[in-house]
Amino acid sequence: MLDDIAPQPDPSQEVPTETPIEAPISAVPETALPPVPQSEPVPEAQPVPVVPTPVSIPSVPTNTFDLSQQRAKARARIQSRKQEKLEKILAEVQKKKKITNDQVQFLVRVSHATATRYLSELEKQGKVRQVGTKKGSFYQI
Repeated sequence: MLDDIAPQPDPSQEVPTETPIEAPISAVPETALPPVPQSEPVPEAQPVPVVPTPVSIPSVPTNTFDLSQQRAKARARIQSRKQEKLEKILAEVQKKKKITNDQVQFLVRVSHATATRYLSELEKQGKVRQVGTKKGSFYQI
């Protein structure tokens, strides 16, 4: 069992180390080195003066279309299309004598909520009246 353990070196004995290379730097011949160029001294950097640049804000041309006018025109187009749809619904009610929310959805291609709003508006204007509530309700003249 003692044979398995590696023998420890005796601290009193010196361990040989690698020997350094004894060649001095001066041993290299000077003809092997390229000549060092003589350069001019670098002048100290001078700070660059900071001059504020004037900022110009572009002026808005006077012929630009006003945003509120654009909104007003867009709103007018929406109201015009809505009025056309209401007239189409009213024409269908006059032709068939009654109409349901589902029929309005299909007729003017709108959602259930929008069809309800359209029918409610026609009811407020007194052009149609609702018969029944919830499922099975319809509108007539």
